[in-house]
Parts: sequence; structure tokens; C-alpha cells
Amino acid sequence: MATNLVIGYPDIPYRATALTSGLTTTADNLDDFLTSGQLEPGFCADTQVTREAEFCYEIGDSSAISYLALLNARYAVDDGACWVRLIRSTEKPSLPKDITCKALYRAGEGITKDSSNFVSTWADQSGNGYHLTGAGAERPTWLTNSSDYNGNQAIRFNGTANILRSGAALGALYSGSDTPFVLAMAAKVTNTTGLQFAAGFGNETLPNPNALYSPTNGSGVKRLNRSDDAGVAVARTGGTATTAYEAIVWDFQGTTADLYVNGSLAITGTGMNVGTLTSDTFSLGAYRGAGSSSFFSAIDISEVVICNALSAPNLASLVTYMTDKHITAPPVSQALSVGALSGRRAKHFMVQFSSTALAKTWVVLSASRASRFRHSKQFLGSFLDLGRDPVYGRTTEAISDRTQQKRRRLKYDLTWRGITGAAARSFIEKIAEKSEETVFFLATVDGYHPVLQNDQIAPVYLTNYTVKQTSYDNVELVTTWEEALP
Repeated sequence: MATNLVIGYPDIPYRATALTSGLTTTADNLDDFLTSGQLEPGFCADTQVTREAEFCYEIGDSSAISYLALLNARYAVDDGACWVRLIRSTEKPSLPKDITCKALYRAGEGITKDSSNFVSTWADQSGNGYHLTGAGAERPTWLTNSSDYNGNQAIRFNGTANILRSGAALGALYSGSDTPFVLAMAAKVTNTTGLQFAAGFGNETLPNPNALYSPTNGSGVKRLNRSDDAGVAVARTGGTATTAYEAIVWDFQGTTADLYVNGSLAITGTGMNVGTLTSDTFSLGAYRGAGSSSFFSAIDISEVVICNALSAPNLASLVTYMTDKHITAPPVSQALSVGALSGRRAKHFMVQFSSTALAKTWVVLSASRASRFRHSKQFLGSFLDLGRDPVYGRTTEAISDRTQQKRRRLKYDLTWRGITGAAARSFIEKIAEKSEETVFFLATVDGYHPVLQNDQIAPVYLTNYTVKQTSYDNVELVTTWEEALP
């Protein structure tokens, strides 16, 4: 930036998409959907982000995305963090609409945990109610957003005692003679030695029936395992065992199986015909069978998707979704900190991005249910730097408010002297022509500036401006701004 004080303006309108995880949009979750762009001055309903909220927008002129700002923000945190990611339009941040999953588990949603982050319930987000539960030492640990998981959260299974399992109904869906299923999972193991179980279907009382996925079988490859009621078992291996975060999709077609890892086939067309499997549970972190648990090495799991057999196009869409969301590095990805709240009485939030110009993209603002921003307006857009810092005046006035009686509102009389004609034209186009439709920000982005004193960011309305040419390509811009009170 050439100067310390700039004007922030929302130049990228977008609106939240509907949830695509099989849920139906109801009044209960409408408040999770946000809008941005040019907004009317005045009040907006307080908005609470409680799950991953995806937004789609287009930048017609490939403008750089400079900032995300939340007006009248409050931050509620329970050992967690919010995370923002900008994702290219070719990637898929939400589960494809054509895929109807039987169970869906995301580490940022449906988590019941105690003050130590021990998870007792991981609720099914498909709407089918196949929740995973554990008690006592069985409980794994919830982990906040991390670059280790591409900005997602995770559940850590310690490999010695942790297990979460469903009731009998989910396991029963895939009982029978080679009943097909698709299991997708994003996970990271701590080492590649030994047999490391991640997820699978099994039986609590019968000695052998299971259908298991292991990230490694101890010999540097991954493993798929099936065992039927008669004890007939088959194991297939392929791919490479690694401690990196991975997106896997296990497509069991009844008698054969394919395993996709980060979008590529690691096992293909492998025979797994073992006969009837009587399954009455689905579990994560350990194999539950014959009344005992078999624990393997530690694993962190971010997301699990369970489906019936999928058509080839839908299977390809699921593989792409898992890879895009969990593996492909977004051009911008950073944590949003409670410490970033600023402005008068620390009410506003602004995060500045590295310059990113994308013709079309997604922004994903993610948060756990216990870690979120509440706010009334949000903007995704750019800064206008006029090339000089203004001469300023800052005053206050008393105003009446129906609910709070007398209040104080800041006013700013700012004059930019010696700016170019091009800078003045940009002001008219990007700010003045939108002044009746939206709220702007005066922001300090490169050190202290006295017009904002210690506030760093101030949401404002533009109430008046004049432009006077003082010499060739030398312009004086006189402006009046009023604080946009909540």
C-alpha cells in the first residue's frame, strides 16, 4: 500500500448456496446463510455461522480479492477457530447435489464434547440419524482447524482406546451377500508401521464378519479387508502408505473393489467375493467384533461419507469433491483470530488477503458450532488507495435511537489533496456511485493513521463529496462520512 488509510468497498456480491449434504433447508438453519456485496445502509439481522457456509461469486473484471470484513462482529470460541478459504471454481467445496449419502460425518459439525475436547457423539449430518458415540476412555479428541487438514477440523483417535461406533441400523444396511457400498474418508495417520485400521462395518457378537479399510498394513501399502460369517476372509493391498493427509474413496461393488487415493486409483477391480456378511455396526478408530476391540495406530479423521452404490458419474464427483476439499491447496487459506476484532469497542473484524485474482471462485468460511463469528454484515472485496493520506477532521454528534436513547456517532471530514484524476475517477466509480446502496470501511492497513486513532477499521456511510481540479491531473477530493452504527 502506498498509504496507511484506504477505503474498503464490497465489489463482489455473492449469496450462500443451499446445503448439499442431504439436509433440507428449514427455518432452523436459514440463519446460517449469508449474503454480501452492496447492502442497504441500516440494520441487518444478526447472523450466526455454525457450520461450513459455502458461497459462490464471480469477479467479472478479475479484480483482486483484498479483504473479508465482518461488521458488528462477536466471536464465541470454545477451544476452536474460524477459518477462511478461497477455492477455485473448478473445485467442489460441498458434497455434489446428486449424491444421496446414508451417513455423513464432518469434524466441524455435530460434535458433542467436553471441556477437554473429548468427543462423546459425532452426529450424522445426512439427516438419517446414524450418530456415532463413545464413552469414557473410548472418546477421541476434537482438533481445531489446521493446515495439516487443509484448513478443516479433525477427530483424533489415539490407537489405544478410542472408538466411535454407530447403532445396529447403519451396519444392517450393508449386511447380506456382498452388499455394495461406497466409503469416503479424509484422514491422516501418525506412522506407517503396523496394521492401521481406520473405518469399517463389523459385528458385535459374531467372531469374524467385517469390511475394513486400513491406511497401511505394515508393509508400506494400504489394505482392504473382508470377512464373512463363515470366516472366509480376503485382504487386498495397493497404493503407498504415508503419514500425509489423504482423501480416500473405497468403492465396493459387491464382489470387486476399487480404492481411490487423492483422486487416483490405488487398487482397481480387485476380487473380494466372500459371501454373506452380517453387520450390525459401523466404527471408526478400531475394529469392534466378538465383544472386544482391536485398536491400531493413531489416526486423525476429518470427514466420512457413506453411500449405497453410485453411478460412475456420481462416483467420479465424490472422488473429485474429496480431493478438492481435503487435498487441493486453496489460493488463500488462513485462520481467523478473535484477536483481530477491532474498531470502536472492538466490534469489527477485517482480514487482509494476499492479492488473488480469480475469474470465479468459492469462498468457504468455516467454523465449528462452538467456534464462530456472529455479525450483521459482511463484505468481500477490495481496497481503494487514493495514493495519499487525507487531511482529516473527526467529530462526534449525539443521535437518538429507539432502543438505546442517546448515542454518540463519529463523523469524518476527510480531504485528499494532490491525487490524480485517475484516482478521483476510481473514487466516483467504486465508492460514490454506490453510496446509497452500501456501507464502506475506512481502514488502516499499513500502520497507524490518526484519522482512525486506535480503531484500525470503521464502517461508514458516504454522505457528501466534491471533486475540484486544482491543476493538470491534480485533484482535491473533499468527503464527509458518518459512522455506520449497529
